[in-house]
Amino acid sequence: MAPDLGAAPYDAIAPIITQRTKLSYRTARITQEVLFMVAAVMLLSHIGKRTYHTIYNALQTTETMRNNMSEYSTSDLRSQLKIVRHNMANSKEMYDSFVEQERLLQDELNKRIAKAKN
Repeated sequence: MAPDLGAAPYDAIAPIITQRTKLSYRTARITQEVLFMVAAVMLLSHIGKRTYHTIYNALQTTETMRNNMSEYSTSDLRSQLKIVRHNMANSKEMYDSFVEQERLLQDELNKRIAKAKN
């Protein structure tokens, strides 16, 4: 599905189905598009729910920690600090990945804009 490499692989599904079955191209293509749309909505819904729960749990944990800080032993504080540092490292990796995705998308958009101007 890379740019400038012709049709995307999913564009070949309907013609293949049409060749191997008695379905019309139109029926195969509409069915394909509907199935891909349903899959995308389900995936995005799942990702959205996971993200919401992750953020909600982080906020709840922070609030609980804030309220119980004075009750923690020194050992508890060290353990919590280790957990938080680990979570921060994971979050930084995710952030860096998103930054790279943003850069790739922006670069591709800039290429297309430049190509359209020529």
